[in-house]
Amino acid sequence: MLPDDETAVIVKTRFSLRWRGALPTFEWLRKRLDLLKAATLPSLKAQTMPHFDWAILTDPDLANVVSDLFRDLDLPGRPAIVPVAPTAPTMREDVTESLRRDRKRFLVVRLDSDDALAPTALEHIVAAAATCGDGESLINLPSGILLDWTTGKAWKRRFRDRYQGPFYALLHANRDCVLFSGGDHRTARAHRRVEIVPGTSWLQTVHSDNIDNRISGRTLNERIKAFLRRTADSLSPADIAIDDLEPLDAETAATWLGRFGVNRQSPSRGTAESQ
Repeated sequence: MLPDDETAVIVKTRFSLRWRGALPTFEWLRKRLDLLKAATLPSLKAQTMPHFDWAILTDPDLANVVSDLFRDLDLPGRPAIVPVAPTAPTMREDVTESLRRDRKRFLVVRLDSDDALAPTALEHIVAAAATCGDGESLINLPSGILLDWTTGKAWKRRFRDRYQGPFYALLHANRDCVLFSGGDHRTARAHRRVEIVPGTSWLQTVHSDNIDNRISGRTLNERIKAFLRRTADSLSPADIAIDDLEPLDAETAATWLGRFGVNRQSPSRGTAESQ
């Protein structure tokens, strides 16, 4: 059963990476820190499997600033501010220098700095990884809660494709470990094995300009949707969407926030992009 002496469990959180070549502003960092303290941090503190490394990824030019922002926080697990260069080979070197080079395998769990995991999520991910054996494996978490941070409206969300969704873990050898900055599944289908974690595993916040995309079901860009419409007589938004959304009433939404330990009283509204 993981974790063991040969496997490191690492929660990977992108906090302050460049976006289209530009560094985030200090105002952006403060707003994102508010979201992290309101959602990500309490959910990690509540994990029933507390033995993990927390890799907080930052651009090297912001490493000192981020260290100062996190200095007085009570961080769970074994936290590390990891300066990450934008190129993959350098990124691999940065990660293995900063984390557990002595382990044979890494189980890397993706969690953005404005989202949260259910209290048992890491425990279930570790249990799923323990059945995978050697070789690369993908552990996917397709179901969770979608929260509009501004209004408090919430939905149950489930991704339809077993490879799809931004919440997942990758189990792979130390020598192959790259805590990549992206969040898609472009290489997921190459993995030897896929394990699905059942139940409601995560809470994803939406805020500012990304609310329309996430909640309205417009999950593909207009060029792709135009192509789809040309190849079919009629397509509804549900035909195009990659997920299923079920609205929750206010009482049920509040119950879910309580389970995740999320505090929406944070003054931050953040920005549209996750970095």
